[in-house]
Amino acid sequence: MRRRVLAQSRDIPDLVKAVTTYVARRLVERQHALEADPILLSRVSSKVAQHYRRRRRWRMLAAVAVGFIAGAVTLFVVALLLAAR
Repeated sequence: MRRRVLAQSRDIPDLVKAVTTYVARRLVERQHALEADPILLSRVSSKVAQHYRRRRRWRMLAAVAVGFIAGAVTLFVVALLLAAR
C-alpha cells in the first residue's frame, strides 16, 4: 500500500476534517463491498469474520434498544398527555 497525501495545512481542524472524510469514505466503500459480495467474509480470516459478526450483532442489539427506548418514551408522553386532559 502506498502513502497518500490527504491534506496539507497548518490548521489542525482542516487536517482532522480531511482525515475524517477519508476514513468515512473508505468505511462506506468497504460496507458497500461487503453488501455486494456477501460471501466475502468466508474468504477472509476467521478472526476478521468473527469481529464483523460480533459488530453486526452489537449494532442490531443497539437498534433494538433504541427502538424500545423510543417506544417507551412515546408511551410515557402519550400517557402524560392523556392524564393532562
